[in-house]
Amino acid sequence: MASRLMELPSFDNIVASFSRSYSYDKTYQAIEDDSAVIIHSSGTTGVPKPIYLTHGFLGTIDKQTQVPVPDGRVSAIPNQLSHDDLFLSTTPFFHLMGIFALVMSIFNRVPFVYLPATSSPADALVEVIKAERPTVAAITPALVEAVGQSASALHILSTVRTVCISGAPLAPHIGQALSKTTNLVSILGASKLGLVLSLVPEHKADWEYLEWNPNYPTRMDSCSDNSSLYELVIERNETRDIQGIFHVFPDLKEYRTKDLFSPHPTRHNLWRYEGRLDDTIIFHNGQKINPIPMEKIIESHPLVSRALVIGDRRPHAALLVEPSEESSVSNGDKSAVTEFVHTIWPVVELANELVPPGVHIGIMRIGLSSPNKPFRTTSEGSTQRRTVLQDYEQEIERIYQHDNYWYTMFKNG
Repeated sequence: MASRLMELPSFDNIVASFSRSYSYDKTYQAIEDDSAVIIHSSGTTGVPKPIYLTHGFLGTIDKQTQVPVPDGRVSAIPNQLSHDDLFLSTTPFFHLMGIFALVMSIFNRVPFVYLPATSSPADALVEVIKAERPTVAAITPALVEAVGQSASALHILSTVRTVCISGAPLAPHIGQALSKTTNLVSILGASKLGLVLSLVPEHKADWEYLEWNPNYPTRMDSCSDNSSLYELVIERNETRDIQGIFHVFPDLKEYRTKDLFSPHPTRHNLWRYEGRLDDTIIFHNGQKINPIPMEKIIESHPLVSRALVIGDRRPHAALLVEPSEESSVSNGDKSAVTEFVHTIWPVVELANELVPPGVHIGIMRIGLSSPNKPFRTTSEGSTQRRTVLQDYEQEIERIYQHDNYWYTMFKNG
């Protein structure tokens, strides 16, 4: 298919000219299933795909504001804001939260500010907060973690009344620090799924847990091979008014999200996001593990930018590490690579405690990324797992063939 180059008029040209009035007299019922906007998936589990959102899907954002919450409780979704609030969106308009900010602004007359595109989003976030003083912000966990590297930047973030996070787990030590100074709330939403209605936990210490609004039909199905993890299932209501997913898939009666959660150890109905069913690693003996908690522990080390636990159809786990900018590892320096691996080894041992001994990451099964081949990420800041695995296919083979290939892998990457 031949591509076409289209030049958009400048903003000044658009507002300087007059256009005739276009009447729109269709009813909501007539256009409910017509496409209103096209966004794309995040790309966490593969190549981003176009998603056609209908007028009915967008209408759920408005209708959800009318869903009651139990007495004395507060909705976790920031959809009860007024024109006195200022909502800060840090995600692009092709992402659900970017669309949410735009639609909420139209429906509820809530002003919002949008984080500009920049190579230093953490610095931009701090400057926007200082200049605009938003009351509520929706921020990706990766961006919160980047801000959390600086105590002064984290203090500025804490001036926001409510910080909503979604899309991935947040490093516990950063979440604990931020939750002491502001309202840190976990929410769940996705490009096709829409927003799943939940409640703010009654205890601030439970910031990483979600509690589903009982007026939004859900079910938690135990994973048969791992009783500690449960998959969220969306059950269809009598109407589709508050459930975006059934506007994307109108013939479904329920939707299996593939989102995995673990229950709170003592408090009923609280669920902590653990990752995706797609992320599950299945070893050659059938043993299954969720790599996300392990990766978050390893990424808590200041010398680690990103970590990727691997092992599908292998006898045991291995690790790919992208060193942080603070790391002194230099390409081809065997002693520096060896020192780096031994420096981060204590956090790898902590991560190993989460899985059976037979599949532990061995110290000789740690590979470093190449500076010329950084881990690819989504617009939310999450690692594109499948893409990185493809990018490093040969290096991964060397790890398992030689079991001591830190240096060769890094040098030849």
